[in-house]
Amino acid sequence: MRTEHDLNEEHDMKQPKLCLHCGASEVERQALEGVVLPPTTKSYTPVGHNVLLDLAEDMLGDVGFRFGNSAHSLTHDGSRYFGLVQLLNGTEYEQHALVMGIRNSLDKRFPAGFSFGAVVFVCDNLSFTGENVIKRKHTPNIMRDLPDMIAEAVSSTKVMRDDQERRFEQYQGFRLTDQQADHVIVNMLRAGVVNTSRVEKVVREWDEPSHDFGGRTAWRLFNATTESLKGLNLHDMPTRTIGLQSLMDDVTGYEPQLIAA
Repeated sequence: MRTEHDLNEEHDMKQPKLCLHCGASEVERQALEGVVLPPTTKSYTPVGHNVLLDLAEDMLGDVGFRFGNSAHSLTHDGSRYFGLVQLLNGTEYEQHALVMGIRNSLDKRFPAGFSFGAVVFVCDNLSFTGENVIKRKHTPNIMRDLPDMIAEAVSSTKVMRDDQERRFEQYQGFRLTDQQADHVIVNMLRAGVVNTSRVEKVVREWDEPSHDFGGRTAWRLFNATTESLKGLNLHDMPTRTIGLQSLMDDVTGYEPQLIAA
């Protein structure tokens, strides 16, 4: 009988390489500690990138998750951060894994935020889901509010992981004609999931996928789209892929599992 240690080692071997597909300069996690914070004011309280990451790791650990593979980037002289972390708990699925995206800025460009979603093993394609998105501006009470906000989100990660598995199974079993796929792609353009320069790549990946996603299904179109989004700014990825998932849920008739309050 395999022990929990054996399962953890097996899952570690399957960890995908989390790619920062935006040309950002990748750094080690330790580099986050060296970023100098700007001064605090009456209306602005900066929070270190490493502080947010450590806080999330502690709270995810409380509900049975540990950090797996990760990737971290700093831009604008360290003032902006985006990170991706695979979340492990010994029950990862064969084709994809739960992933957390975390972003923070020290120049007031955007609030501190966390998103949860999935990364597909075969191609490192990344997508986020709309159920668990946390955003908090750097106002004086940020460190009072963030722990409760993160705790509420991570408490539902197991439900979200199972929900994502059912969602992807439905995508895999939902066949699309070329005409239906064309209609969905146009709706992606209208919804801002892709721009005009990316439509051609979506179509090409739909017709001749870079990776084997089986027949002409919603799963294949979903991954054709996430493949086309590689190279875009990672800060925009949650918004784009949340929109993509919403469209694909509508197309396939998938109804997300409600997360209890």
